Amino acid sequence: MARQGAVAAAPPLRCGLGEYWDVVDTGGAWTGVWVPTGESTLDGLWEMPGEPEFAAPLTFSISPDGHVSLYRDDPEPNKYTTTDCQYEGQLQADGVTIVGTVTCNSGKGVLGPFTWSATIACGG
Repeated sequence: MARQGAVAAAPPLRCGLGEYWDVVDTGGAWTGVWVPTGESTLDGLWEMPGEPEFAAPLTFSISPDGHVSLYRDDPEPNKYTTTDCQYEGQLQADGVTIVGTVTCNSGKGVLGPFTWSATIACGG
């Protein structure tokens, strides 16, 4: 029996941070690949048909309950006028899928929230 008020443990990351994260961002408008570069950093690359690729670094943390929080610091200037984005998500029971929302700050105000998801590629 779980202690009242105890935080439920998340499923473990099935393969750690994996080789890369396959990402669907902004409700499907963008797709991307995020590559782990450290214990709490990723290099992100996004693409959308008809648009130039977009790259930015991300820092992240994963809490014991599987909550994933990422911060994207956009290069200045960029075509999309975004300055930074905050991703919040939850690690799913399979240990490789994260689902959540993203909100960005821009020269046009706050954008979002939008949905995003990632699948961690475990490699061979």
